Amino acid sequence: MLGEITRKKCEPSVFPAYLKSSSEENATSSTEENNEQVLMEENKNLKKERLELQMQIDECKELEMKLLACLSQFMDTQQSKIRRLC
Repeated sequence: MLGEITRKKCEPSVFPAYLKSSSEENATSSTEENNEQVLMEENKNLKKERLELQMQIDECKELEMKLLACLSQFMDTQQSKIRRLC
């Protein structure tokens, strides 16, 4: 049974940085910088989108309060009309 044991194969990217050749490090370094720039830009866009969505939520809450106030006023007038009829 010991003869059947084999080592798991790993992808090259799994190895630590100190095991990579210098040419791989340079390529990896520039790729990482590009990835970082892309992520920073995406982060900025997401923050902007979050602020816009928060503003929309605030507007909707404000509109909800106005609608509830109008509905409450309408219900009060309807109840007063019913009382007058009775």
